[in-house]
Amino acid sequence: MNPGCSDSWSQPSMPQAPRANQAQAGLRRNVLDSGSCTGCSACVGLCPYQDFHRDETVVLHARDRDFGRCYRYCPRTPTDFEAVRESLFAASEWIPGVGACRGLYLTRATAPEPCRSAQHGGTVSALMALALDEGIIDTAVLTGRDAQMAPEAVAVREGEAALGIIPVENSS
Repeated sequence: MNPGCSDSWSQPSMPQAPRANQAQAGLRRNVLDSGSCTGCSACVGLCPYQDFHRDETVVLHARDRDFGRCYRYCPRTPTDFEAVRESLFAASEWIPGVGACRGLYLTRATAPEPCRSAQHGGTVSALMALALDEGIIDTAVLTGRDAQMAPEAVAVREGEAALGIIPVENSS
């Protein structure tokens, strides 16, 4: 049995029950015949029954399988996001209303200026100022306001400018 195209093959890190036509026939119907093939050759590299010729994926030998890597790794086939989430996060890391996360932190800047003039404690402003001052980044694109108080993109190159770019009145 060829490991490239098998009825029972599954990737251990991405549990998913095989469904019919998740191999060559499904790839042909959903990707090749519909014209949505990007020509990336992922299916060609994973399946010995297909090849790339004159900028097109061609089937060398038709195989009647229900499941295969050619279909699974094609970027144009549907993604099972539930299986992806389950492979990356434990059930205990799922927070209703938030989603999958490994940590949830409440923060605020310790310097008085960002706390007074920025939203939600000035964490982002303080982090951008630090990154600029330490030379981690050269420029930060932040949100400022124009004369009519509409949001506008503002590029800043100094940490002090990042701290004062978005003056917001505290409601407390």
